[in-house]
Parts: sequence; structure tokens; C-alpha cells
Amino acid sequence: MRASITIVLLACACADAPDAAPDATPREISFLDLSLEGVDAQALLEAYSAGQTATVPAALPDRLAALDGERVTLRGYVIPHAIQGSETTEFMLVRDLGDCCFGGVPGPDEWIAVKMAADTHAPYGRFTPTLVTGELHLGGDRGDLHWTPGVYRMSGESAELDP
Repeated sequence: MRASITIVLLACACADAPDAAPDATPREISFLDLSLEGVDAQALLEAYSAGQTATVPAALPDRLAALDGERVTLRGYVIPHAIQGSETTEFMLVRDLGDCCFGGVPGPDEWIAVKMAADTHAPYGRFTPTLVTGELHLGGDRGDLHWTPGVYRMSGESAELDP
């Protein structure tokens, strides 16, 4: 009798438990999906520079606002903030290699500030595209890194080189 009560209690607890695993399939997007075409990017940058970061998401069209909080996978190039061996935990993910210190300053929609989750990292391969998966957020965060203003940030959960 006691064993059957334990089984029933465990079954009830499992039925009520929230899904701990994230959605199995992240939405695949590209930097084209993040384009600010048709948006007054200069006004966004001015608001951002004035410390009005809350206005950034509100000023974006619905197609971009719908991406806020989405779990996505995006391909780009890693510009690391700091490297430990061949890995990094905080970096800029840029659209292409022309958007870095050697090619020019990327536009606000051509890069994403990525901070990997605790105990995770991204591989750094010079000149090698990287697939990054994580939760995308609107309203870039320059923090103390003094990067160019951007519109997007990501909480990275995984990354892999995509040669």
C-alpha cells in the first residue's frame, strides 16, 4: 500500500513540474532578419547614447519586437572581449569580417553583444564563422566594454565553429 501511494505522489509531482529543458529547436535567423531597414537608426542611437535604452525596443517594428526573448541560432563572426586559450565567454557576434576593427564600425543592427551562460564558452576561430544559440534581447548593452552602440544582446547557451 505504501509503495502505491509513493508512486501516485511522484506521478502528480511530475505532471505539475514545469518543463526544465528549453524548447528543443531554436529559431534559425540571420542578420538580414535583424535589419533596421525602415527604422530611424540615428534616432535610436541618439536615444541609446543619452541613456534612454528603454526606448530602443519600443521604437522597433513588430517584426523585430517579436524576436525579444526568443531562443535563436545565428551565424556570425566572434570578436572576443577576452580570450582564454581558444575560448571566450563575452564577445561581439558580427555579421561579417568587414564589421570589426579592421573593416570599419558595424552598424547597430550588424552585431550582437553576447554573454555566455555560466560554465559555458564559445570557441574562437579567427576568420571562422560561428553558430551561436541563445536568448535574443532587444536593447543593446555596452556595459563597461565601450563598444559601439548596438540594438541586440544575447544570453548565449551554446556556440560552435561552422567552417
